[in-house]
Amino acid sequence: GGASYDRGHLEFQLYRRGGSWNQRLVLPIDLEQYLYGLGEMPSSWPAAALRAQAVAGRTFATSKVKRSARNAQCDCDISDGTNDQVYVGADKEHGVDGNRWVGAVNDTRGQVVTHDGSVIQAFYAASDGGHSDAVEDVWHGGNDAYAVPYLKAECDPGEDTAANPWTDWQKSYSAGELTSRLAP
Repeated sequence: GGASYDRGHLEFQLYRRGGSWNQRLVLPIDLEQYLYGLGEMPSSWPAAALRAQAVAGRTFATSKVKRSARNAQCDCDISDGTNDQVYVGADKEHGVDGNRWVGAVNDTRGQVVTHDGSVIQAFYAASDGGHSDAVEDVWHGGNDAYAVPYLKAECDPGEDTAANPWTDWQKSYSAGELTSRLAP
């Protein structure tokens, strides 16, 4: 499936990778307009949660652009998938309760989270199993040299709510499949 776009303009680009030509699609867009299309949270969730997500999304995008070089794979600052933030375009703002999401983005316009005067790296997840981990444990094998004061392990008591569809799940594997998945 694709997404609908009604902001900015689309650029089709050909690029060479290895021995073949590939095509990519880039959407140059203003930051606030980009946020209207973020599909990270259902628009039906409480208004305070929507506003917090709008600030987190804006903070993540701002930090990513400031700290990282352009992604050579997509020739973009931010990709549209889970590696960065899920962008679904006009489907978000024109979808069910989309006006609530647009309102949250507008209500928080320009707001980002900072630490010691700099925009933070705003990592977030829809569900964390009731506890987050410190950044140095997640990506750096526990090396304290990578510790970040605001990215510490924290208990998340708000995780266990009936509104969260990811608190309980089940997946079955055969012994062989499990052994294969756990192999180094």
